[in-house]
Amino acid sequence: MWLAIVSLVYVGGTVAMATGVGRAPGATPAASPGPGAAQDLERQSPPLQVAVGLLHGDPALAGPSGGVDTVTRDGRSYHVISFGPVAPYLAFAPVPALWDSAPWVISLAFGLLAALLAWPLASRYGPGGPATVWLATLGALGTILLPLAIQGNYYYLAHAEAMAATIVALLEWPGPPSSWRLSRSGCSPSPAPARGSGPPSPSRPRSAWCWP
Repeated sequence: MWLAIVSLVYVGGTVAMATGVGRAPGATPAASPGPGAAQDLERQSPPLQVAVGLLHGDPALAGPSGGVDTVTRDGRSYHVISFGPVAPYLAFAPVPALWDSAPWVISLAFGLLAALLAWPLASRYGPGGPATVWLATLGALGTILLPLAIQGNYYYLAHAEAMAATIVALLEWPGPPSSWRLSRSGCSPSPAPARGSGPPSPSRPRSAWCWP
């Protein structure tokens, strides 16, 4: 139930922002013209322009020079950005029909991932019991992560990516090396030994990747 509620809030918030329901009158999305706009590369977000350019061997921006965080050399403009926010756009770059929705889908994916990992994080580091629910809900819905994930903004995307990566690192750091496989196999305690079966075997370590 907790997973469904958090997912609904993030998906609903993203849809509201993308369709204009959640924006102030006259406001426009920061990262793209929004769904249904003309699929003109010059109007797309800089990371998408860079991703499309990389596929063609030319990382220069398609739009005019002089923008924020850009550098111009020989009349061509380049966006100064790390590869992290650009990498997810490479999956959308070959399909122009997906360009308008790319900023929304990518930001939602990383933001929702970080939000859903709030429960395993609270379960691992929290005191347990009812506090897990409150801590996980605070991490998923009570921090700046939510507004960062639903606005389709590539500057905010870098924060969502960093948040997701940090939580994964925190979940993996204290325990033994794992296979990076999300499962519920380690969420249940080891069964009690049968009577007369000898000394109990050591219990297996509880996995950090556990949801309700």
